[in-house]
Amino acid sequence: MTIEKLNGVDKIFNNKEIKPVKKTDKLEKKDSIEISDKAKEMALREKYIKIIKESPEIDNSKKIEELKKQISEPDYITQKLIDDIARRIAESLGLL
Repeated sequence: MTIEKLNGVDKIFNNKEIKPVKKTDKLEKKDSIEISDKAKEMALREKYIKIIKESPEIDNSKKIEELKKQISEPDYITQKLIDDIARRIAESLGLL
């Protein structure tokens, strides 16, 4: 019994043609990344939220009670206080 050549299979193994490898130009391209303005804003917001959460709790209740007590006294509102408030309002509006 003899085995004959199989059609085309011997061509794969007998391919002696050598093709040279072509050189490519060297590219000096560097990786880059762009961050959108919205992403920057979100990162900044997250940073501030973290700072606020990590900051110590401030107890202003004593100061608030003192101010409430002062305001409730009849001698608290004086003409000097009224003039000072009016001046500050006028300055904030750019009238002075």
